[in-house]
Amino acid sequence: DIEVLRSNWLSDDEIVNTIKKRGGMELTKEDVKYLFEKGFSTKFIEALKNFSFIPQFPPLPANMEKFAQQSNDEWVKKTFALVLGINVYKNDKDLPNLQYAVADAQGFVQYLLSVGVPTSQICLLTNGKVTAEEIEAQIVEMAKTKGVVYFFYSGHGIYWDEQFYLTCYNTNLKTSPQELANTAYTIDKVKQRLVGGNAERV
Repeated sequence: DIEVLRSNWLSDDEIVNTIKKRGGMELTKEDVKYLFEKGFSTKFIEALKNFSFIPQFPPLPANMEKFAQQSNDEWVKKTFALVLGINVYKNDKDLPNLQYAVADAQGFVQYLLSVGVPTSQICLLTNGKVTAEEIEAQIVEMAKTKGVVYFFYSGHGIYWDEQFYLTCYNTNLKTSPQELANTAYTIDKVKQRLVGGNAERV
């Protein structure tokens, strides 16, 4: 994604500002090494790290904030959400990076906040945080709640060996269907965990 921006003749500062407007990005050690190899400066990489991935939500409009504060609806009190968005993939040769998946996830979180759902009842995972292990851990916890559960995913989906998979940051497509389950998460498993749990509605 950074190389695409540079190919459009943007300066380093313009690239940083563009990525910042998109909600930031997460830099792994492998990413930093890759950027150095591609000739990006230390100053540029440090600038990216300054907002490396802490989601920033715009303030609510005054009328929506008032509504959120006054909302006493029972469903709001009992609403929980697991929200996933992936722009950057570790194996980006097999899974092309996306531009707006994280923004989609953040937008859904913003909606939940706008209607009064407490931040403590929303789990947002993005980019490198989205692994099969972490999804499983969060879903298992969420399945224990007695209320309304939202599961939101924005990223690549694949169909393989008669299974629909949600890809994760580290999904490896060059593997067997059995091993794929270690780096991706099936929709069937989402349904089994959540619908089979304590939630009143999913």
